[in-house]
Amino acid sequence: MHRKSYSRLGLVFIASALLLATGITQAERGAAVQLESDRAEMSQATGIGVYTGNVELTHGDTIIRGDRMTVHTSQNREIERVVVEGEPANFVRAREGQQEPIRGYAPRMEYHATAPEHVRLLQGARLVQGTNEFTGETIHYDLTEERVAAEGAGERRTRITFFPRQDENAEGEDE
Repeated sequence: MHRKSYSRLGLVFIASALLLATGITQAERGAAVQLESDRAEMSQATGIGVYTGNVELTHGDTIIRGDRMTVHTSQNREIERVVVEGEPANFVRAREGQQEPIRGYAPRMEYHATAPEHVRLLQGARLVQGTNEFTGETIHYDLTEERVAAEGAGERRTRITFFPRQDENAEGEDE
């Protein structure tokens, strides 16, 4: 009886340490990963799963959608990397203390769950928060530091559109 308790306690400790070592948010720690798709293939030996057809991955406050998703996991079944393809692939991430979530769109996306947690939007990307928007051929967004880097390609340049924050107490503000 005691041996099982110690064994479970050890597993909880190891899982907690691994979660703390990754860049996932507070809401995601201990959260189950939910995957929905029309078709799924997964190899426990390699830790790679391929999901096709209307794929949606939910993990804590992050939702990723696409037509095809390749999920790479560690031996402990922690997500390490997700490669998403779609028209467009997209992600939504609620941000602590922020009213508007951050949203990303691109034909191809790579989400890296390990520290530093980040997403790369590829082949014509768009990153949006409220009315503010980044566009470019490639966008790299560091989810931990909330830092954005965008690159153009050929004649296609990066474009950033942002608006000053509105004072919540301002008079004459439309709601």
